[in-house]
Amino acid sequence: MKSKINKFFAWLVVFLLVIGLAGFGLQDVISRWGTSRVASVGGTTISTEDFRRGFIQELNYVSKILGKQITIEESKSMGLHLRALERLLNKSLLDQILNDMHLSTGDTVLIKKLKRDQNFQNPSGKFSRQNYKLYLDRVNLSENDFENILRKDMTRDFILQIIGGKFPANTNISKLIVDHAGEERMVSIYKANDALVHVERNSNHKDQEEFFNLNKEVYRSANIKKVSFLRLDPIKMAEQIEIPDGELMEAFKLRKEDYLKPARKTLNRIVFSNKKNAEFVFRQIANGNQTFDEIANTRGLSPEEVIYGTFSKNQLPKTASDLIFSNDFQLGDVVGPILGELGYEIFEITDVLPSEELNFTEIRHLLHTELAQIKARDTLSATAPEIEDMIAAGESLETISKQFSIQIETFVWSAGTKAPEPFTSKEFGRLVNTVTTETSDLIELESGILVTMRLDEEIPPQIPKLEDILDQVSTDLYKTKRIEALTEKVTFVLTNNDPAAPLETKYFDLLLEEKLTRQSSLEYMEPDTLKEIFQAKTGDLIVKPVSKGSIPYMLLIKIEKIIPASQNAGQYSKFKIAVQDQMTEEVNNDLIFSMINSLKETYKPTVNVKMLDKIISNLQ
Repeated sequence: MKSKINKFFAWLVVFLLVIGLAGFGLQDVISRWGTSRVASVGGTTISTEDFRRGFIQELNYVSKILGKQITIEESKSMGLHLRALERLLNKSLLDQILNDMHLSTGDTVLIKKLKRDQNFQNPSGKFSRQNYKLYLDRVNLSENDFENILRKDMTRDFILQIIGGKFPANTNISKLIVDHAGEERMVSIYKANDALVHVERNSNHKDQEEFFNLNKEVYRSANIKKVSFLRLDPIKMAEQIEIPDGELMEAFKLRKEDYLKPARKTLNRIVFSNKKNAEFVFRQIANGNQTFDEIANTRGLSPEEVIYGTFSKNQLPKTASDLIFSNDFQLGDVVGPILGELGYEIFEITDVLPSEELNFTEIRHLLHTELAQIKARDTLSATAPEIEDMIAAGESLETISKQFSIQIETFVWSAGTKAPEPFTSKEFGRLVNTVTTETSDLIELESGILVTMRLDEEIPPQIPKLEDILDQVSTDLYKTKRIEALTEKVTFVLTNNDPAAPLETKYFDLLLEEKLTRQSSLEYMEPDTLKEIFQAKTGDLIVKPVSKGSIPYMLLIKIEKIIPASQNAGQYSKFKIAVQDQMTEEVNNDLIFSMINSLKETYKPTVNVKMLDKIISNLQ
């Protein structure tokens, strides 16, 4: 049902909480900072270790979602380093305002939190200082540092819970949206008989000339630009680079651990809000009274909602991984209950995948591609400044092409033209629209390709001579005459027929009866026809000429019945709940977004960009 709701309301814009970095005022302040800081928010600083830890967590999280360990280079291309920085900045903004307001979590609440944490409990469920110290040793934190971090997290979460208190959106608005979007129309679609009118295809030159003169602007050509360009494509360059097997083997040995796949288990999961219910359900399964699938069905969960994913041991929280990957549980077993982020969790092991090790032969092609692309990018980095210097000195594309053995490409561009591979029409069109007769600066596209371009010739829009497009004008004239004749004849027939049944005549053929929604796709009609259908009343008749194809025709659409969204009560209720939830989420996200923006204006965060890049480079 979720997928149906998402598809049904694809047009509904729902704001997600994505707090960008554009307003953070990123500044390179390395000259004023020591090497231990990455960013500063008011009096709060973000250390290099904070960022390193946050970045690794973000990388592991996304790897878990994708089901494979992504590399540092891949994570950079996905912007994970910026996402990690964003999270740290947002936390620091909240910490700073809490410090200024002198708000903090009390010792009593903090102690209760520590005692409830299963990581610090002994087998009997009591707090164990020994387990606590072992945990702190493992994360390399002192008691004071860890408790300060936990205190800040709890205070921050408390404030966010107050702000994100699920302020409900107006229910009348969500009802109107569902009523509008869910309404359907039952229509009958007729076609005027082809024999209703007869129009000669051949027309005399005088009529063609008159038609052409009345519609000259229709035949005006688009603006045409002939351009030449040099393309520095790292992917293309990499295809020409050969990497010796010795170098590939050396890289393979250095990164051999990357090609080891640990043992993995595929899991289903059901989450419970309290421990008592989770333990009861677990006993029901353990005693054979119910199966895992039966429990899921009872709770109204679809198979997609139960599937958790495939994980190695280090991709799961420790409390869960220790149990799931112990020798006590194998394929088909149910594990739990375990306290997780969402509540008390019960897992079913549906598949067990043994560890794998990829050998050199299996990984050779991938390694070759990766190393070749690295060398291609290095070559580009060395070549680009020289080309830029030559452009600045006024050298032509031909001179640059000859010196660096880069082929000059040419292209004739106009609106609607498909761009040459691998460019998109949007980015290529943007380049052409700004090009001049001078060789342009090197421009880097999102794909990493560098381009320099020159305008060779521009042909302004012009109206062609009638003789050059005579066949097209003749065809257009025939279509226009036929549509005019059909319109006149259909109007006459409808006016003189029985008003109660205007379509019950030999002149109109019933094509189909169809139930339409606002999302229906009508390939045989113009885009605005669906809009007209949903603006019409029961019994209304819509007459639409269709010029597609070689012979124009006339469609007549009768609105037989208007079906309100509420007629399907079960689906209507689910849609209303889904829209109301989405709108409520939007309202609450807007509140948090506004607060973060206000804090950014107040504390004006600054970021040491060079230090950020240095940390990422050291991690590779």
